[in-house]
Amino acid sequence: MKSLLSTYQRYFILYTGILLIACAPLFYWVMEFCYAEDLDELIEYRTHDFTQNQLQELTTQEIDLWNRYNYDLMIVPDDASIVINKPQLISFFNPAEGYEVGYRTLYTPIRIEEQPYLLLSRIAMVEPGDLLNTLIYEYGLVVLIFFLSIVLIQKFLAKKLWSPFYKTLNQIEHYNLEKGNIPTFEPTHTLEFSRLNNNLQHLIENNLTVYKQQRVFIDNASHELQTPLAVFRSQLDLLLQDTDLTQKQMHLVQSLYNVSSRFNRLNKNLLLLAKIENNQFQQFQCINLAELVSTQWSFFEELAAEKEIQLTQTLDATVNVKGIYTLIESLFSNLLSNAIKYSTAGGTIHLKLDTQGIQLSNTGEDALDPERIFLRFNRATEEKNGTGLGLSIVHEIVKLHQWTIQYSHTANGHCFTILFKQSPHIPH
Repeated sequence: MKSLLSTYQRYFILYTGILLIACAPLFYWVMEFCYAEDLDELIEYRTHDFTQNQLQELTTQEIDLWNRYNYDLMIVPDDASIVINKPQLISFFNPAEGYEVGYRTLYTPIRIEEQPYLLLSRIAMVEPGDLLNTLIYEYGLVVLIFFLSIVLIQKFLAKKLWSPFYKTLNQIEHYNLEKGNIPTFEPTHTLEFSRLNNNLQHLIENNLTVYKQQRVFIDNASHELQTPLAVFRSQLDLLLQDTDLTQKQMHLVQSLYNVSSRFNRLNKNLLLLAKIENNQFQQFQCINLAELVSTQWSFFEELAAEKEIQLTQTLDATVNVKGIYTLIESLFSNLLSNAIKYSTAGGTIHLKLDTQGIQLSNTGEDALDPERIFLRFNRATEEKNGTGLGLSIVHEIVKLHQWTIQYSHTANGHCFTILFKQSPHIPH
């Protein structure tokens, strides 16, 4: 991908080069025309000087002697077929070159001892090949200097004129909506950049307002739902303990209890996401990931055993990271429970931990959509009793720790890979 400046320069040089090449014949014609005009002035001056200063003293007996020593200013017999008093291009044999060359020539009628003659005034022109070579050298040098100057001037001007744009772009690239800070753009006297900054600032302010309202709504809704959910579940617990319920009523209450459990998990997950987004987790500490996984492993082995899934691990006990213990615990919990839930019965799950990161692979047939897998409420199938928030929580936890997560699918199944940052950063 190329910058706007380099693209502009490329097209400018291309079109300007084509234009200059197309103008080269015109430049050649102008140079030849001007050169011919200069020679015409010179031969006219010679003719005038001869008629004024030398013609009166010349006799017919001296014509041959004059012509012998004045090759370019000769006296020839009068000829009515020759065009007179008009400079023109005529080819003559050049003794120095050994072949005919073009001469700018002027025939002027004169009289010597009352006898009519013609004064031939001529100057050899530069040969077309030599003139063309001169044009190529001079014109090429001018074009080279022109392009170098234009490129340097454009770079200097672009750096100065586009400076406000690049400053704005740099602030937008480093802007994070979750931090809640509105960037302050530097004032500029360029109308277009000033309009861009004003519209960007207005857009960011509106988006930030809406974003804060959504976060507050989710946070408040999750908190407010905790109490009625707890009351609802306690009442269902009392109903389940009632011995007077019929079998049909018991199934109905049990169904409501399962729905309330799912609702409770959904509410807790939404509350956890809201806390992550609101940066309410700040207790970063040094965590040994192998020890953390070991504390949860037996629980997940029991869940895997119910589906006859083989759960294995390869852990590097030396891996320590800076992170939030409860969130990383939730990360492993969501990854492993999700793998167990969606693995085929009798399949395998393997967890690998090393200094590069975490890799969790499990058997499974259908590939997931990489563009939607981490979206909230996205579920691979409606048959599973999940909230659709597990992988969203994993993604937010990974992003909070400035790691990266990748998903891939092969013939052997699904694979989630979390790559650690080389130099873990602790947010403030």
